[in-house]
Amino acid sequence: YGRLNPNQSKYAELRHQQLRLCDDPTRSLTLSQRIVFGKVANQRVVLLRRADGIPQMQSAVDGMLQMGKRGESAVDLDQLRGFEGKAAAYYFQALRLLLDPAWGFEARKYFPPPDPINALLSLAYSLLRKDVEANLQLTGLDSYLGFFHTLGYDRPALALDLMEEFRPAIADGVVLNLVRGGQITLNDFVTTNDPDLPVRMSREAADALLTAYEQRLEEKIEAPDGSGKTPYRRVLELQARQIARIVRGEAADYQPVILR
Repeated sequence: YGRLNPNQSKYAELRHQQLRLCDDPTRSLTLSQRIVFGKVANQRVVLLRRADGIPQMQSAVDGMLQMGKRGESAVDLDQLRGFEGKAAAYYFQALRLLLDPAWGFEARKYFPPPDPINALLSLAYSLLRKDVEANLQLTGLDSYLGFFHTLGYDRPALALDLMEEFRPAIADGVVLNLVRGGQITLNDFVTTNDPDLPVRMSREAADALLTAYEQRLEEKIEAPDGSGKTPYRRVLELQARQIARIVRGEAADYQPVILR
């Protein structure tokens, strides 16, 4: 519902440079292409790790690979968003194959989530967004001034940008493991007649997700800066600081987290 924030920012110069980058279509596109590359690559790894010989999976994985490559040659942000959107459609189509049909998952939908899987994904993304925003604030960046996501009222575009490579790596993986492992079941959800809350999650399921999410943040991966095995929690900060260096002009090429 909220968080404590200082009432002012001392990073005026950094915020000014961030605004300039937002207004530079060439630099914004270059950074956004790396963000999309990381997201699509990690989505493919999530699927391939759990493919279990599912024959229909290959067409989706191939389609994502094609969209990822086309994104690298996109001429503007709108075209890049189109390629990313198509890759996401392939991804969630394939994600369906990893779930029992009884879960009723058809596609990624929200505002509000219409089924248990979408409810779990939305909660996991909310947790991730909270941590990403905190790390952007730590570095002095404005979480509402993004490069890939469009700017808008109450839309933390930069937080959404930085979340992309971590959605599959952290949030999606946690949800899939809990559901496929049986820690969360359909008995943890109740369907309602409320259009604003079509499905209600049990407190036990929410607690299980929160616990698994926090545990994932403590897992170590290879940090993009070459510093070795580092917990995801620390990597969130490292990636925020990497964006800050790009904003300042101290680095040119963004290196996303890539799962193996």
